[in-house]
Amino acid sequence: MQITESNALNEQLNNGDVQPWYATQSGPMLVINDEIHPQFNPNSSSIKLRNGVGVCRDGSIQLVNSDEPVSFYQFAELFKDELGCSNALFLDGGIASALYAPSIDKQDKKEMGVMIGLVENKE
Repeated sequence: MQITESNALNEQLNNGDVQPWYATQSGPMLVINDEIHPQFNPNSSSIKLRNGVGVCRDGSIQLVNSDEPVSFYQFAELFKDELGCSNALFLDGGIASALYAPSIDKQDKKEMGVMIGLVENKE
């Protein structure tokens, strides 16, 4: 899996460097090549529930849904510093944030549109 900024993806597509079989667009990027997005303000007072996805240096994929309102900067810090994600993308937030994960007893009762899921392959 790869998370990249849209202009970088266009360049990769034009060069034939990637051939994605599935992609989604959201944003903004939270972490770009191990750096917090340069437009985020560490002192921002704009806090909301947020969710995002990161690809981490250890190869793991981290999906995060905040339990409490956070700023973009705080959310990006979580991905970069605590989860070790080199690249992370904001997916959505506020009332659109929902999580269905019975294994951790989390089943938000909200209407859901686009969903990302993890399915075990039993080959």
